[in-house]
Amino acid sequence: MFESYALYPHLSVFDNVAFPLRAPGVPHLSADAMTARVRDMLRFVELADLEARRPAELSGGQRQRVALSRALAQDARAYVLDEPISHLDAKLRHTLRGAIRRRLIRGEAPTIWTSPDALEVLAVADRVAVLVQGRVRQVGTPSEIYRQPAHLDVARLVGDPPLNLLEGDLVSGAGCLCLRHARVRPAPSARDSGSASGPRATGRARCSGSVRRRSVSRSPAARVCPLRSGSGSRSADMASSPCGWARTS
Repeated sequence: MFESYALYPHLSVFDNVAFPLRAPGVPHLSADAMTARVRDMLRFVELADLEARRPAELSGGQRQRVALSRALAQDARAYVLDEPISHLDAKLRHTLRGAIRRRLIRGEAPTIWTSPDALEVLAVADRVAVLVQGRVRQVGTPSEIYRQPAHLDVARLVGDPPLNLLEGDLVSGAGCLCLRHARVRPAPSARDSGSASGPRATGRARCSGSVRRRSVSRSPAARVCPLRSGSGSRSADMASSPCGWARTS
């Protein structure tokens, strides 16, 4: 399916969808079977009442749905859909992306679906390749792309609301990773159970951390950790604080 639709202006909606079914070299269907398939596809994209119209009489979103139904009407060995629902309104786009996926997975033909909408891709794909400025930044499952972005470009591209990025010095020690004012504490192991409450820095590297708003929750036991302004060391109150270690610039 072309992003430009490539509809035949002199043919009706019905004949545009039926065109590949009549092409030379394609096993021909009976007239009744072809009519049934075309009308089934037009009902699928909610254009059943417009089958007699010409492309010039349709809106941009309707022309896109004609092109989509023409592509899916074929028994292809593979499908390439270039932004197949990008010009539809939000409600219809949400409905069709799930319906298209369910229809395609009933067959065995692989499908390449291109889209600038990251949420759309995560909703329909089994595997995702993220391209940024013509370079593949990451390939993985939707869950891997969303939860474990391999590059800052991927982290910025995927997610709504956008990912929060924290830049600073990563300091490691005593089972903790500290990034400026944020800390990720791994689950304690038996080896770490007797460690001191505050880590001492054993390594440092400049890096960026990321936090998704949907992944943040406040523990009932959480409390504010006071810091000396402008100091790089813990305050006396932090030595016994459950918030642990932080560092100021």
